[in-house]
Amino acid sequence: MQRRSRSAGPPDGDRPAAGARCGPAARGRTDPAGVRIPSAADARLDDRSTGFEDQPVADYLDTQQRAPDPFAWKAPGGESYRELVARVHGFLAEVCTLDEAAVLVVTHHQVMQAAAGYFRELTPADMWRVWVDNGATLEFDTADAC
Repeated sequence: MQRRSRSAGPPDGDRPAAGARCGPAARGRTDPAGVRIPSAADARLDDRSTGFEDQPVADYLDTQQRAPDPFAWKAPGGESYRELVARVHGFLAEVCTLDEAAVLVVTHHQVMQAAAGYFRELTPADMWRVWVDNGATLEFDTADAC
């Protein structure tokens, strides 16, 4: 894995760059400078619905950590961490079948944790401890897991 702090810039035109994918949220379709990144939306890259939306994050984390299995627990209307991991890993398994030299994925922190878990073969507890800075880039070689 490599971390990069530079931006390659947007591809030419308004069609998706070869291999560019993002979640359906509009904020995932622009770079930190607000430049639009043409990409194909895939709901499997969406942020996790916790069921605690509009509530303090600390309340959510406290409730989750008190559960017998924090990674299987979910609030009503929410998604468990294991469910998030399963959908992201399904997406990545599909990426492994693509005939692309590279795939750019623009997504959220917990989705990136799950991606790290896929390529590094991590447990949910180890994925949870992966920290990804806002705007960070993670790079994985599909030969490692595909």
